[in-house]
Amino acid sequence: MEKEFRIGGESRRVSWEGKEGNVVVRIDENEHHGEIARLTESSYRIRLDGKTATAYAVQAEGKVYVHVDGRTVELEDASAADENAYGAGGGAMGGDSVSSSMPGKVVKLLVAQGDTVETGQPLVIVEAMKMETPLLSPAAGTVRKVHFAEGDLVDAGKPIVEVEGDSAEE
Repeated sequence: MEKEFRIGGESRRVSWEGKEGNVVVRIDENEHHGEIARLTESSYRIRLDGKTATAYAVQAEGKVYVHVDGRTVELEDASAADENAYGAGGGAMGGDSVSSSMPGKVVKLLVAQGDTVETGQPLVIVEAMKMETPLLSPAAGTVRKVHFAEGDLVDAGKPIVEVEGDSAEE
């Protein structure tokens, strides 16, 4: 089966052959061999090219969210993305704000308004589907605003922390 997805705003051709057990996965021109075993309704043990990981996947709002090794990746059917171009509110991480890709609960705030942050620095930890996920800063800069407190419930796509990039500095 072949499908085109948007991953991080880039279009990727993804195809796979096989079912549980032996699979061949192609992402654009790169081919990966391995095994996939379903553990629960939304979790899988994946071994590709000798590397093993547990992946959690959930489908919501026409997108698939995959959580592997502390990162959540949003997969969007490219044809659906073209039909539903992002409008107000944007996607899971739009511009300089950080938001959860799934509804969840703010477990821990790691920054406060006015803090200086680096690109990739954890800003907040959100619990969704019984998994704690650190959400990372999209840019180096200053925390402009924190919209939620620890214990608050958040909807997918709602900004939790805004970062003002320091591209004007230097």
